[in-house]
Amino acid sequence: MNWVVHLTALLASGGYAAAVFLLVRSLRGQSNLDRNRIWSIAVPAVVAHGVNVWLQVFTPAGIQLGVVAASALFGFVLAASSTAIGCFRRMEALMAPAWLMSLMFVAASAISTDAQPPVARLDDGLVAHIVISIVSYTLVMLAGSQAVLIMIQNHHLKRRHMHLLLRYLPPLQTMENILFDFVI
Repeated sequence: MNWVVHLTALLASGGYAAAVFLLVRSLRGQSNLDRNRIWSIAVPAVVAHGVNVWLQVFTPAGIQLGVVAASALFGFVLAASSTAIGCFRRMEALMAPAWLMSLMFVAASAISTDAQPPVARLDDGLVAHIVISIVSYTLVMLAGSQAVLIMIQNHHLKRRHMHLLLRYLPPLQTMENILFDFVI
């Protein structure tokens, strides 16, 4: 069982690293953006990360909701929600940081383990409450980060400063639509 956790973490980490590498190369103009190639690497990485989180949180000994498992869950929600919205909106510049953070969280979960033993008996409602809380806090953090990026982008556009950041971000209208997608 432990080797499956490490294998899925390795697959997710490798997929995230390859997707971020291809995405950054294309954003810097070193190669053309091949969305199909990036998605064919990133989506299996998100699936492997999901399997990894499932195996870490729901162990045979009980529910493990320590710091390492919760951070892996946080990284999974970050990658899965960004990837899901990225399938419908062109937001490649925002995918690289999301996948990079998810890479760090899944790699950390493969390297270290929680010191606390799993809780053998928890009510299903309590487990659902904890998991939904972590998911909702992650989405609120994403929406807050998106709002800060919109504020920075709006500030630079109003003052007619063509900052390097503006070249990589989607148009302001798309950024606002993505923000509402995260909130709703």
